[in-house]
Amino acid sequence: MKLMPMIYLAEDDAEMRALLTRWLADEGYRVRQAACGTELVSLIAEAWLSELSEPRPALVVTDHRMPEFEGLSVVKAVHFVDDSLPFVLITGFGSAGLRRETARLGPVTVLDKPFPRERLLDAIEDVLS
Repeated sequence: MKLMPMIYLAEDDAEMRALLTRWLADEGYRVRQAACGTELVSLIAEAWLSELSEPRPALVVTDHRMPEFEGLSVVKAVHFVDDSLPFVLITGFGSAGLRRETARLGPVTVLDKPFPRERLLDAIEDVLS
């Protein structure tokens, strides 16, 4: 049996986080969840430091607007150390400026909320292939 990629997911809205987790798990992805950007960065750092006990993410799906540490700040912090880790940044506040900034940051796909399940799964598949 093929081991599916690990996806790290950060979303501050608990209901949305549960829904996205269910969508990903239904497709067979392994998911680690975070309720905010600070928690997400901690999970990623933990995976980098303890390679054997915590699987590294193949992809990160993160909300943009979250308390403490927003999604774009997470992308910048993580890409400072590893600019090859792909992100799907989900936002209800997409703008041309946000898209320009993410285009300079490397592998970042922006999805505007609301989006159908298939759109998220297609974006993930595109990034991982």
